[in-house]
Amino acid sequence: MIRKLNQYKYFIFGVDHTNSLGLARSLGEAGIRDIHAIILSTHVPVLLNNCKYVSQYDIVSTPEEGLKLLIKRYSDKTIKHFLFTSSDDIQAILDDNYNSLSIYYNWGNCGQQGSLQRWFIKENQYLLAKECGFTIPLTYEVNKGEIPQYIKYPVITKAVDS
Repeated sequence: MIRKLNQYKYFIFGVDHTNSLGLARSLGEAGIRDIHAIILSTHVPVLLNNCKYVSQYDIVSTPEEGLKLLIKRYSDKTIKHFLFTSSDDIQAILDDNYNSLSIYYNWGNCGQQGSLQRWFIKENQYLLAKECGFTIPLTYEVNKGEIPQYIKYPVITKAVDS
């Protein structure tokens, strides 16, 4: 059965920051109108709840609370809606609960419970990219506070594990 995009619901489960806002804007500008935000926030949110593309929202204080909300209130066995996340910690919760969520939602995952989180580690990403033939920039792993003399500048810094 082919469905039209407007027959689905689109959920953004994320922290109230620019990553989540960018997701909402990207979906909205693509013509998606039924965007529901699950906002992870311990204060009154200011971005997603005021976004013109978000039609409704819920505020939760923990990723686990948001997961329960998705399963109890918004799960639908007749149609798999779309779920977007804006941070690794939320994606990790979804990855740990893949088996119970995958029957209700479509989202970026590896198709097996617990298999996505290994890709949060930058070294694993680097090795996969190298294996696939990508040109990889020089990479240095240093301890916090150390500035080795052999590094060539300019550099881009990134945490080893999100």
